[in-house]
Amino acid sequence: MSRFYLFRHIVRDGRLRWSRRSLPPPVSGPEVKERQHAAFDWILRSIDAVHGQGSSKGYSYVRGWLPAYPETSGYIISSLLRYGETFAAPQAMEKAKGIARWLGGVINADGGISAIGATASPSLAFDTGMVLQGLTDLAQTTGEPCWAGLAHRCADFLVARQQDDGSWSQDYSSIPHAYHARIAWPLLRYGIVFDRPRARSAAEASLSWVLKQQRENGTFAQAFFSPRLPYVNTHSLGYIVEGLLESYLLTRTEEWRAAAERTADRLAGILFRNRGFLPGFFREDWQEKRLFPVSFACLTGMAQLSRCWFLLYRMTGDARHLEAGNLSLSHVVRYQDIETGQPAVRGALPGSGPFFGRYLPLQFPNWAAKFLLDALMEKSRA
Repeated sequence: MSRFYLFRHIVRDGRLRWSRRSLPPPVSGPEVKERQHAAFDWILRSIDAVHGQGSSKGYSYVRGWLPAYPETSGYIISSLLRYGETFAAPQAMEKAKGIARWLGGVINADGGISAIGATASPSLAFDTGMVLQGLTDLAQTTGEPCWAGLAHRCADFLVARQQDDGSWSQDYSSIPHAYHARIAWPLLRYGIVFDRPRARSAAEASLSWVLKQQRENGTFAQAFFSPRLPYVNTHSLGYIVEGLLESYLLTRTEEWRAAAERTADRLAGILFRNRGFLPGFFREDWQEKRLFPVSFACLTGMAQLSRCWFLLYRMTGDARHLEAGNLSLSHVVRYQDIETGQPAVRGALPGSGPFFGRYLPLQFPNWAAKFLLDALMEKSRA
C-alpha cells in the first residue's frame, strides 16, 4: 500500500513541478479553514503515533512513523493551544498537556533538553528554547504551577549556559547560530510573563548578538546548521525573522523589526521574481546554492516566512507584505495533500517540494505541519 501512495506522490509532485510555470492559485475562503483542520488533525495523528508521548518527528516513506522529537513537540504545544482557542477544540488542550507531561520526564538534570533519541546530556540550547516556548504558553494559559516549574528549569539552563557575547554554543556542531533569535523570543516572553529580569536580559543580549551577524544585504553570518554545509536555507531564515518579529511585538524594540523586515523584503523580491518559489539554500549574495540536480523548496521555511510576511503586514500595513505572504502560502499548500486516503500523509507537509529534495527527502516532518498551521491561522488574522 505504501508503494502505491509513494508512486502517487511522485506523479503528483511531477505535476506540481510543471505547474510552477504559472502563478499558484490563491488560498482563501473556506479552503483556509479546511487546510487548518487537516494540518491540526495530522498533528493529532503524529501524537497518537507515539502513544501520546510527545509528537512523532514525522512520517517517512522509508521508515514509517518516527520517534517523538522533544524540540518540535515543545513548540507544537503553542500551536495546539492557539488552535484550541480559535476553534473551541478541547482536545487541543488535552494533547498539549500530554506532551508537556512527557517533556517533564525527558528534561535533563541541568534543565536542558537533549536531541531526539538521546536520553542524557549534552543538552542543546535550541531544543531547550523550543520546549520553553510551549511550557510558558501552557503555564500562562492554564495557570497551573506544574508547567511553570518545568519552564523555570529550562530558562535557568539557558541563562546559565549563555556566552558573554550573548550567543549559545551548546548546540548543533557546538557553534553559535543566528537562528538562535528563535530561542531569544521564548526566553524574552518567559522573562516578561514570570517577571524574571535575568531571563529578559539574556534574551536581549542574544538578539543583540544576532543583529551583529546581519550583513548589509540582509543575509546573516552563522545562519547555517553545520560548517560542513555553510549555506543558509529558508528554514533557518524563517527562525531568524520570526524570532526578531515576535520579540519586537513584546517590547517594540524598533531595531529588531527593522532587521527582520530587511531580510524579509529581500526574500520577497526573490519570491516575486520566481512567481511564488523560493530555493531551499542561498549563498551570501542571495544566489541559489544548488545541492540537488533540480531546484527545490524547503516548504517548512516557506511556511514560516509566509507567517512572517503576514505579521509584517499587520505591523506596517504594506500591501507587498500581504502579497508576499499570500503568494508564498499558495505555493506551499500545493504540497499539502488533503485528498489522499493515507492517514499518515493526509494534511501533512513534506520537507521539500518536490518531496525528494535535499531537505528531509521522502519525509513529512511534524514541524512542517506546525508551521503550516501557524501560517494559515496568521493569514486568517491578516
